Amino acid sequence: MRKRDSIKVLLGSNIRTFRKKKGLTQAEFASELSCDLKYIGDVENGWYYPSSELLIQIVDCLDLSVSELFTDYSVSKNGEKKTDKQDKEKEVPAN
Repeated sequence: MRKRDSIKVLLGSNIRTFRKKKGLTQAEFASELSCDLKYIGDVENGWYYPSSELLIQIVDCLDLSVSELFTDYSVSKNGEKKTDKQDKEKEVPAN
C-alpha cells in the first residue's frame, strides 16, 4: 500500500501552488513535462515523489529552484505556524 509522508505532501502541494501561479492546468503541465496526467495528480496529492530527472524538468518549467519546492511556506521564519489571516495580511499592501 502506498503511503503519503509529510515531505511528499509538502512537495506535491508546492508543485500544485507554483503550477497554478504560472497559470498552467494539470493537463498543460503534464504535456509540457511529457508526463501522464494521472501521475502529475498523484505527485501533487503526495502519493509519489517525482524522479530526479522529472524534478529538474518541473523546476525548469516553473522557473524555480529545487529548494523552493521543499520549503514549508506555512511556517514563518521564527518557526511558528502562519495563520491564514497572517498570509492574507501580507498580501494586502499597506497604504
